[in-house]
Amino acid sequence: MRFLAYMLALLTVVFPISELAYAQNAPIPTREIADEHSSECPACILAIIKKGKAAPFDGYLYNYEAFAYERAKLKFLNQEHQLKLEFETDILHTRYQLMIENLEADLAAEKQKTEGISAAKDERITELESKLIKANDDAKSDNGKLWAFVGGALLGVGAAALAVYGAAKLGETFGSVNGR
Repeated sequence: MRFLAYMLALLTVVFPISELAYAQNAPIPTREIADEHSSECPACILAIIKKGKAAPFDGYLYNYEAFAYERAKLKFLNQEHQLKLEFETDILHTRYQLMIENLEADLAAEKQKTEGISAAKDERITELESKLIKANDDAKSDNGKLWAFVGGALLGVGAAALAVYGAAKLGETFGSVNGR
C-alpha cells in the first residue's frame, strides 16, 4: 500500500497534470531547506513549488535521485533507531542482570549467615542436652548416695541402740553377779 502511494506520488510529479491542483495558501519553503538537501545529496534536484505553479500537492518536487535519497535516508534512520533501541535494551538488560546477580549474592550471604547461626544454636542445644543428661545421671547417683547415707545412719543408730541395750543387759547380768 505504501509502495503504491509512493509510485502514485512519483508519477504525479513526473507527469504533472495542471488541472489537478495549484499550490495555494501553502507556506513557502525556504531556500535553506533546498540547499540542505543539495549539500547532503549533490545529484538530487529539489525544486521549491511556489503559489500559482502547477503541482498536484503543496510541498517539494523531487526527481528520481532525490526520491531515492529520501527513501534511503528513511531506511537508514529506521536502522539507526533500531540500533539505538537495541543498545538501550542491552544496557537495561545488563543493568538488571547485575541487579539480579547482586541480589542472588546477598541471598547466598544471608543463607550462609543463617546456616551459621543455626549450626551454632544446634551445637548449643546439643551441649545443653548433654549437660541435662549428665545432671540426671548425677541426680541418680546422688539418690544412691542418699540411700547409702540413710541406710548407714539407720544401721548406725540401730547398732548404737543394740550396743546400749546389750550393755544394759550385760550390766544387769554382771551387776547381779557382783551383788547388787
